[in-house]
Amino acid sequence: MTEGELFAYNYWQNSTQPPLAASLNAKLFQLYLNGKKCEDIRRLNPAITLGQIVAARVEGDWDRRRDDHLDDLLNETSKRVQQSTLETATLVCDMLAVANVEHGDKLQRYLQTGDARELGDFKIDSISNLKTTIEILQKLTGQDRQSTVKHQGEVMYSPGADKKMMPTPEEAKTVLKLLIGMKK
Repeated sequence: MTEGELFAYNYWQNSTQPPLAASLNAKLFQLYLNGKKCEDIRRLNPAITLGQIVAARVEGDWDRRRDDHLDDLLNETSKRVQQSTLETATLVCDMLAVANVEHGDKLQRYLQTGDARELGDFKIDSISNLKTTIEILQKLTGQDRQSTVKHQGEVMYSPGADKKMMPTPEEAKTVLKLLIGMKK
């Protein structure tokens, strides 16, 4: 509540002005629900005092009701978007299944016979069609998503450090004997 609203509410509490009728309170709440501030509502309704409007807001629990309404909208919208997305994905999958049945046989017959008439219009006959086909494949398989890993740091090199990783001739001889013994 702003300082002006608090002053108007306190003034209203000490006055003889009646509270707003429930029907008017509901209509003003609709304005509040649509983002209008108490002062905006007063300007639209000059016969009503700011104190009466703030009292309606406080006693009608407008802030909690608005928050509840927004939460409900967000939850319902999220559910509807999820449902629509899944239904659309199902539709697209069905369309792809139909295309696979319709054109898959043609492509397989072409692979078997080599007869270009089997393909009809379903063929790659230009570099542009080839590029489009490759891009579709990359998107379907996730190969179109490039990720880059950046690393910052230092690389230390100590001369002779790599020699520690190499076995001595005796160690190599022992390992070879073990390997040969395993094969027998």
